[in-house]
Amino acid sequence: MTTRRATRKRASLLRLAACCGVAFACLGGCRRAQPASAKPQARAHPRTPTETIQQLLAARAAADAAAMERLIVPGKGRGVVQLLHAVDAFAQANRELCDYVRDHYSLELAEAIDQSRLGNHLGVFSPDVAVVSEQTRGDEASVAFSVGGTLPLRHARLVRAEGAWRYDPGPGYDPNLPRAFDQMARGLRGLLDDLKRPPLATRVQNDPRLLLEEVARRLAPGVKLLPGHGG
Repeated sequence: MTTRRATRKRASLLRLAACCGVAFACLGGCRRAQPASAKPQARAHPRTPTETIQQLLAARAAADAAAMERLIVPGKGRGVVQLLHAVDAFAQANRELCDYVRDHYSLELAEAIDQSRLGNHLGVFSPDVAVVSEQTRGDEASVAFSVGGTLPLRHARLVRAEGAWRYDPGPGYDPNLPRAFDQMARGLRGLLDDLKRPPLATRVQNDPRLLLEEVARRLAPGVKLLPGHGG
């Protein structure tokens, strides 16, 4: 019975991850925050689609929101940046929860609740992106890239706007996306606070598998806001 219950809980977490993957696919990508560094000096307009992607990733690594917006098609940059900020908050909450669980319970339990695998579904902002090639046709272009050195290759769409190549995240942006990830981040932060004291700490100490169910429950309000959730 306990094995079946644990299996159901793990399946629930996998369904949540699948919904998050759908959300990122709609937008075209975001990436986990990198340590902030000095903002790069202003660069000239990129001359090629590849240069646009490279500058976009550099701006992302430097947490330079203004530079990112300039490299995204007009009208979509702010939404992408807002979503990135929300995703960063979610990733930070996930890291802090997993670190605590690993230190106070077990590595296996921390791995079971870890949501960082979502980072592999973030399009051009996924970890370890390498640009492979580009194709242009008039005022449109496609840049092929790999994630983690693996196949299949993925593609980022660009268009020429206002005299420069700009990244187009696509038509799927939903204003609920930042709200969804903000809500999920709050859920994980609240869970971490509760896990540090009774009664939840005692319950999980007695049966660590209860934490899987609790993670799914805390994420659920935000997941319901994701496109493709289906209820």
